[in-house]
Amino acid sequence: MRLLRAPIELLEAMRAAVAEWPKAAAHRLTDDGLNQFAWLGWAAVGLRHSVPAHVTRAAWWQLSEDERDRANAAADIVLREYRDADAPSTLF
Repeated sequence: MRLLRAPIELLEAMRAAVAEWPKAAAHRLTDDGLNQFAWLGWAAVGLRHSVPAHVTRAAWWQLSEDERDRANAAADIVLREYRDADAPSTLF
């Protein structure tokens, strides 16, 4: 799964998935009981390559620890961006 090994491309694919699937993103990225990084990874791969979640999960375990760390770092960036954009404004 080349996309999972390419952090810049993965980051952009995750952003695209959030933009393309706003309702799914809202559900998955606001529930702290869900594995949000896993959803972002699958959504990115699913959007770009029409791959089902179980294939993405299997590919995940083929990555080295360093590759998984970089993929998780990309997911962390997108999740923070999503939360920052969704944060309510304050008057103070």
